[in-house]
Amino acid sequence: MEYTLDAVISFTLFASTLAVSLTLVINLTISTLNELTPPASLWSELAFPTSLEVVSVEGDYIIKSLKRCLVTYVIIEPEGRYYVGHGITPLKVVAKPGSWIVAFTYTSVSIKQGVPIHDQVVVSMYGVTTREPIPPYVIIKGSNYEVVPRISDALKGIPAKDLTYSVYNNTVILKVRG
Repeated sequence: MEYTLDAVISFTLFASTLAVSLTLVINLTISTLNELTPPASLWSELAFPTSLEVVSVEGDYIIKSLKRCLVTYVIIEPEGRYYVGHGITPLKVVAKPGSWIVAFTYTSVSIKQGVPIHDQVVVSMYGVTTREPIPPYVIIKGSNYEVVPRISDALKGIPAKDLTYSVYNNTVILKVRG
């Protein structure tokens, strides 16, 4: 009788410990997989364009965005010289306070205004030009500017009724509704 009672108690303790352990392992595995795999809705969302912002920090400038992205920037100095650079955000840029900084991705443009420019200047991702370049580009005249966005690539496969175009923080943004 003693041996039977010991066997039953031992089996019960073993079975309950095994059940609790397996439950914990399965819960841990499921929670880990849920963290590693994003929900299906994130895969179907359209997330363009990247919103850029040029911020002044301790005499220098930082081009930043919500997501890391490749940025081409053009610095136009008050003397008329310009510099072209590339980098991944957040990107530190050294420029004079009176310089224009124009930051490009393929779907958005951000501008830090500088001193007024007397002639008309056309700024593209490749530098300053006199002819109309491939969009996106910016036309600067005096202290005013006009952004010509690259909408054609973004429009492929999206009905025009679902699109809206706006400017936020000096950044041209193409939004998709629906």
